[in-house]
Amino acid sequence: MKNFVRRLLWWIFRRDFLVLNPRWSVAGRGEGLALVGNDVLISTRYLPVAYNYHTPCDWLLTYDIRGNEAGLLRYSLAQPKGARFCEAELPVQLPFKLNVRLDGGKLMINDSPLPLLAGNSLPLGSPWLVASFEFDDSSGVRSIRHAGHRVRREPSEDVGKDYYAGAVYENYEEQAAKLPAQILDTIASFRPLTGRFLDIGCATGLLVEEASKRGLDAEGVDFSEWAIGEANKRTADRCRVMNLDVATALDFPVAYDIITMHSVIEHLADPQKVLDLLFQISRPGAVVYVQTLNADSMMHKIMETQWEGYTDFTHKSPWISRDWLTGASIKTGFEVVKVKTDGAWCENKHDEVWSAFKFVIQSYPSSLLLEEAWGDFLEVILRHPEDYGSESYNKP
Repeated sequence: MKNFVRRLLWWIFRRDFLVLNPRWSVAGRGEGLALVGNDVLISTRYLPVAYNYHTPCDWLLTYDIRGNEAGLLRYSLAQPKGARFCEAELPVQLPFKLNVRLDGGKLMINDSPLPLLAGNSLPLGSPWLVASFEFDDSSGVRSIRHAGHRVRREPSEDVGKDYYAGAVYENYEEQAAKLPAQILDTIASFRPLTGRFLDIGCATGLLVEEASKRGLDAEGVDFSEWAIGEANKRTADRCRVMNLDVATALDFPVAYDIITMHSVIEHLADPQKVLDLLFQISRPGAVVYVQTLNADSMMHKIMETQWEGYTDFTHKSPWISRDWLTGASIKTGFEVVKVKTDGAWCENKHDEVWSAFKFVIQSYPSSLLLEEAWGDFLEVILRHPEDYGSESYNKP
């Protein structure tokens, strides 16, 4: 499998790779592959660059540029949607290694100063950096490439506004706007949307609000005081602060008919403990919805330490896999009624080559591989057995 993946990547990342787009059609195959969009041949020569996507707070950007030509390399750094704040022009012989780092507040490129452009300062608090490459070989042929860097942010006492608007999400409420309806529609396939509803990791309360609109007696809990403050503005104080790493069944005075936990369990230090808790606070016949990452995914195998699962600084359990979650749920006492994997988790949208690869792998028939167990996103529906006899579940 690993050799197959390496061959696939080599084919995709060769320098004359054509960026794919659903509006384009295939005009040829094999070595003559071309794509046509709006009757215009789409072809761009991309510079083959291996680099670190995850970047420490003090910046250490490393680039391994492949090839065998001599030419002029132009390199620059910018913030997303912002003008470049530094640039350099270097005569190079490929292959070539390029290192950029901060040293005493100054930017260095291969141990030489990298001056800032006039009127600019270093965006030390930015969660994203975008590098641009232009390489002109001796015959005048130009290759380009962009590299996105996710700057690691250190955790704070509260996962606050910065987390939801910059540090991890560009705009949480915009990105999550469609999720509440999708989650509830999924659950409705397995049980009526009635009774007591709990959203664990409710963030700013979008799902609790939607559940209430659909007639559920809904409430939510979240680790972030800031998020709960925002949630209670839209849910009439139906949400409260709670740390699931230390929570027990005594923190929940009632049992629930529906429990949701979307993108939460990977943030917890002891996932098995929280599954046990979900079982204790759910009624017999209750449905529990869990969505998380899948460490057995194809993208994890390809990207290894650069995988998106390692980007969020609050992920304490990025190792969770499809097999582990289903096995641990059964061990807890749940019935597993649905397991689904899909999607390719690569948020490096600033790199056109990775963006194209994400499109390819999520397109049919490649998408079938993701659905067979190799997708980055894992969704399970659990049911608390109706006949499970225990006095501890007789809460009102």
